[in-house]
Amino acid sequence: MGAKSGRRRELPHPSLERAERNRFTARSFFARLRTSRRERTEAFNPQPAGVEDFTELNWRRLTAADSGALAILIAQAEAEENPPYRTTRNEVEDIFSPAYRLDCVGGFDERGALAAYGLVRITTEEPTVTIVTLSGTVHPDLRHRTIGGEVLRWQIGRAQDLIADMDPAVPAFAAIHIESGQDDMRDLVERHGFGVHDEVVQLRRQLSGPIPEREVPASICI
Repeated sequence: MGAKSGRRRELPHPSLERAERNRFTARSFFARLRTSRRERTEAFNPQPAGVEDFTELNWRRLTAADSGALAILIAQAEAEENPPYRTTRNEVEDIFSPAYRLDCVGGFDERGALAAYGLVRITTEEPTVTIVTLSGTVHPDLRHRTIGGEVLRWQIGRAQDLIADMDPAVPAFAAIHIESGQDDMRDLVERHGFGVHDEVVQLRRQLSGPIPEREVPASICI
């Protein structure tokens, strides 16, 4: 979406934003999610995978002690994908905040380097809806294999586990943020039952030159 040159402001990845900043999305998503659920001809029930079912890498649960390795992996992925944001080390550390209900796994290669991860985290829990946020990545050198699909199936199963002891009368949905151009990722999640429910367009400009004066409506203050 963004140009490859120029500095970027360190904006948070949407799936890693703090819970209080995610709350506004729950109400706007809820009506569309509920309508989409009713319109489906049949439910999608994937067979959940466990870590022991993964066929590549050496997998284990990640903790706050793995924040450094996780930050490196995310930076490697973002350098390849060139999204309009960069995830900071502080944001990675915030993933493991005890305020969240979460689970996170990581796959390590033969050298002991973190090469893939999958995160399941409840950041929005309200009387009307619960949103379970899924995020993860695979090192660019290991993509187009089986790793991404296995991680996603594990995430779906763990999302179901995390909401199992919650009020069954409150609808719960899993959400994944996908950037424009991530066609392979979009195809993968759609094959696992996800649908598009909201799209965000970000506009940006260079700040090297002066900002021109513009007339704005009286109700808007810049």
